[in-house]
Amino acid sequence: MRYICGDTTQLWWPMARYNFKVRDEAKRILAKSHIEEEDQLTACRAVAMALATFAFNAKAPPSTPVELEDSSGNRVAVITLLVET
Repeated sequence: MRYICGDTTQLWWPMARYNFKVRDEAKRILAKSHIEEEDQLTACRAVAMALATFAFNAKAPPSTPVELEDSSGNRVAVITLLVET
């Protein structure tokens, strides 16, 4: 676990590590990495933005899911994008 320092308050708070995997329809891993955020909600938001970027840059279907896990390997969320035309 890492700690970061706030700019003005000089307070330290813990950063948790989250792993994420992007899979295709055959459950193959297309991409995987990790992110360090202060809480699960912030990690979910960051991973959703990364998924949107990955899906459109890699020409992957927008319905491609990304799995978010905590550092223990427990699934926190599965995120997919909904694209309406």
